[in-house]
Amino acid sequence: MWATFLESFNGIPLKVWCNCDWDVQLFSDAAGSTGFGLYWKGRWCAKEWLNEWKNGGHSIAFLELFPLIVAVCLLGAELRHSRVLFRVDNMAVVQMVNRQSAHEAGVLQLMRVFVLQCLRNDIYFRARHVPGVNNDIADALSRSQCQRFHGLATEFKVGEAEEQPSIDHQSDVHDDLWTTSREGEINQMGQEKEDNMVQQTMSPSQAKLHGPVSGVEACKKGEE
Repeated sequence: MWATFLESFNGIPLKVWCNCDWDVQLFSDAAGSTGFGLYWKGRWCAKEWLNEWKNGGHSIAFLELFPLIVAVCLLGAELRHSRVLFRVDNMAVVQMVNRQSAHEAGVLQLMRVFVLQCLRNDIYFRARHVPGVNNDIADALSRSQCQRFHGLATEFKVGEAEEQPSIDHQSDVHDDLWTTSREGEINQMGQEKEDNMVQQTMSPSQAKLHGPVSGVEACKKGEE
């Protein structure tokens, strides 16, 4: 990871903030049998897991960390030079993100991709636990509960839509991020393949960032 980062490092030290006010607070959640969701200031991203993931192919820590990777790949350029607080309802993932370390091979590989993207974009990050009952918007997205999501997000619609009136682009995440995240491949992954994994996440695919919240028409599935 460090060798990959140093190839493009411009020599300017990363900024460090202590006891800071956060520029961005991003909420995420993962449902083991359904998918993941991200929510940030009226913008959102959600996608269902591959069938093999739904069938128990990865640990819950792996699944909870995955949307953070999606976030820094989708929003990396916008979050550049920012202080980002990730709000996660899984305490184990909060601790892993703050330590930037993990024991599970698959989770550690995701962590390397996450840290590399943050380094490249000069993102100062921390994770903080949010109780599940207070993470209901991301929870609704992770479960494809679009009517519930829209009902919860309406309180953010007016103010935040006015704050970001021109945000309507849709960035993409490549499906290869799914396939190269299999633990069998991760154990054999070198620096070159690790860097390719990051680059592949920036290619066109189906996971997209939407915003601001404008209605349920953007959801592909109704509440089950």
